[in-house]
Amino acid sequence: MPHTSYLPSVPRIEVLDGDIVITINTRDHLPPHVHVRFAGEQVLLCIEDGSVYEGSIPRPQRKRAQQYVRANRDMLLERWDVLQAQGRGQAK
Repeated sequence: MPHTSYLPSVPRIEVLDGDIVITINTRDHLPPHVHVRFAGEQVLLCIEDGSVYEGSIPRPQRKRAQQYVRANRDMLLERWDVLQAQGRGQAK
């Protein structure tokens, strides 16, 4: 996946359909959210409900990512907490 090679230190959570990359950054701002990248574009989706926080990607890919976020809400919130603690230097 050449378009994601610039993200080596960002924890990759999932790759959907081979080209929709979902990540959570450490030391990131609230509300808890995931970064969804597709074809050089990015959208931030709130983990709580899958709503768009910022940015845009094509609608079919956004809908697929929102479906994933809503179906995996609890796991994503747990990963958010762990990664934010790691970013602050606190083991969890």
